[in-house]
Amino acid sequence: MDFQALTKLTEQYKNFSIAEQFQANPKREKDFSFQAGPLNVDLSRNHIDTAWIKAMLKLCAPLDVSKQIQDFFEGAIVNPTEKRSALHPALRLDPSAVEAMQTSPIKQSCLQTRAHIKHWCQVLEDGSYKGASNQSIDHIVHIGIGGSDLGPRMVTRALEAYHTHKLQIDFVANVDGHEMDAVLKKINPHRTLFIVVSKTFSTEETLLNATIAKQFLQTALETEDVSRHFIAVSNNIQAAKAFGIPAAHCIAMDENIGGRYSLWSGVGLSIALAIGLENYQDFLHGAHLMDKHFQTAPLQENAPFLMALVHIWYLNGFAAPSRAILPYDSRLQFFPNFLQQLLMESLGKSVSKNGQKLSHPVGGIIFGDVGSNAQHAFMQLVHQSQDWVPVDFIIAQTPHHDFASSHASLMAHLKGQRQALVKGRSLDESKRELEERGLDSKDQEYLAAHLYIPGNKPSTTIMLETLDPMHLGALIALYEHQTFSLSVLWDINAFDQFGVELGKACRKAYSKS
Repeated sequence: MDFQALTKLTEQYKNFSIAEQFQANPKREKDFSFQAGPLNVDLSRNHIDTAWIKAMLKLCAPLDVSKQIQDFFEGAIVNPTEKRSALHPALRLDPSAVEAMQTSPIKQSCLQTRAHIKHWCQVLEDGSYKGASNQSIDHIVHIGIGGSDLGPRMVTRALEAYHTHKLQIDFVANVDGHEMDAVLKKINPHRTLFIVVSKTFSTEETLLNATIAKQFLQTALETEDVSRHFIAVSNNIQAAKAFGIPAAHCIAMDENIGGRYSLWSGVGLSIALAIGLENYQDFLHGAHLMDKHFQTAPLQENAPFLMALVHIWYLNGFAAPSRAILPYDSRLQFFPNFLQQLLMESLGKSVSKNGQKLSHPVGGIIFGDVGSNAQHAFMQLVHQSQDWVPVDFIIAQTPHHDFASSHASLMAHLKGQRQALVKGRSLDESKRELEERGLDSKDQEYLAAHLYIPGNKPSTTIMLETLDPMHLGALIALYEHQTFSLSVLWDINAFDQFGVELGKACRKAYSKS
């Protein structure tokens, strides 16, 4: 992408007023809202117009983005440093589409993964599977970290309304023993199954926690053989077996499924166990609907790609390095954390695919919290600082509770926040407000500068009809494809993470043997 041309384009928009655009075009929100699968993505409160879309498409035309998207879906090598494809979209194909695939390793992987998940859902839900003391399982503890934890943890929390409640699900990730200690204190060891998730089965935090769990069970159950209380999800079956997990309890992970995309693989077993197999299929289908949109929609109507252009617009054009993710739904409390890993681990690079040092910043800082909590925390900075912090608002139209007044208030808070970002408060308005309070002219003059809020700050709104498995699957895939689009536009590899690996390597020097 031509970033010098982008800078020139930015100059043309430095006096662009979002508020004036709405005054000039009452249909602006409709004109700049895009249907992406079951989601609606409203970009109207950004510094964009039709001419901007045309200009940005022209800037990225040499990249042949549409072809790169097709190559991605067709299994091309998109991770050149590790010589791998990125095949996570194949894991959420509809069953008939999987069956129609030509015989290939990924087809076999899809079929095996789904068979494993179906099997464990059936035998654990109906109680036919027994632990070492011949008792059925009613508690699942998922042990993993990073991509092996964040995705399933976020999804099971978000979809609590769809839990079958046949199995209680807990997660342990941190190597800090307090997290494991809290979980072990509340489980019945006779009725608990641990799912150990590690692609290499060598992740230090995960193996340490798994070992603690194993020793706990051996003591509590008074037996060395606690293999019936473990499942492994890994690409290293031999290491899992050496740990004491039988091959029949091992779910293989395909080498071409990156950790932060692994919730679509056997890593998602805990999701399926929490919400049931039918809801899990709906979750996969929602992501597949977004895949179809990303693969087939023209670029000028392609929501994940347009979101990527907007991200670049503010990061590279207006030097706004941060983005706030604000889900106005408490069930999405882990979603900002999930997106931190998805975007920052994928895009935190300093060289292009061919190893050349980049002349422009890439990636950006992702942070966030649920609304309306965020309004009483960092939104002060977003509204009144000199920096621009573009905001992604996310909300479901229909809640899963009966408190109509609460949801109406929540929706009003979201609309008020995005309006305040656009409108701001001028000095004259500040002075009038102070005058109405009865302050003298000297105090008005002094305080007006403190009440002034610049406004004209950007936001995007993503609307879900409801937070159900299908819509959540689509929401996750929307951001996955935005991430891939950004990697194409920046010409970087979004699928390796050598910075993470260095941290692991350096840790060994400080660990006791």
